[in-house]
Amino acid sequence: IDTARATSKRVVLVDAGDFTGVLPATAQPRGLFLLEMSKKLGYDAMTIGDGEARLGGEFLRSLAADSSAHVVSANLRDHDSGKLLYAKRRILDKAGVTVGVTAVTGATSKEGGELAGLGIESSDPQEALADVLPDLRRRCDVTVLLARMPIEQAKQLVERFPDLVDIVVVGWAQDGRGLVHRENGGAVYVTAANRGQGVGRVRALLG
Repeated sequence: IDTARATSKRVVLVDAGDFTGVLPATAQPRGLFLLEMSKKLGYDAMTIGDGEARLGGEFLRSLAADSSAHVVSANLRDHDSGKLLYAKRRILDKAGVTVGVTAVTGATSKEGGELAGLGIESSDPQEALADVLPDLRRRCDVTVLLARMPIEQAKQLVERFPDLVDIVVVGWAQDGRGLVHRENGGAVYVTAANRGQGVGRVRALLG
């Protein structure tokens, strides 16, 4: 991260969720540690996945008021109020380049009951993106989507919004490998390993 920032003032650092890992016994201390590290490292935006349910509903709701955490989600809502838990997008100025970041969590993931058990629901990702992406595209030079869902589901979703998303960070690397996938629906997709064990890098050239 330091090396990247030493060579460019336009580095955007994000996380697409499920940073607590897969082991219930270590999920809470691991998640809290990685969250604090994300603050110290200066992450620009992040979202939460199903695994973060192990941190507890009260803690997850408190992140909305944590100005150093920068949690975003366009479709995670409180069950009782129906209101979004987090800011639906974040707009950054990186040395004159405007970067917009938003996030969605899949409505039907294999562990979806964990967040639901805390009174946190993921509304329809397509409806959420239809609300946020057009405005983000108008205001930003580069748009980034954090997609906490399998990559095939992310591709099908983004295909419905041609040319509105430039980079999709997919938070579903079950095998721990980081990959950059071929452009699909006008966007480049990247999976950057999992459980906080690696940092992926995508270089975008503005034309």
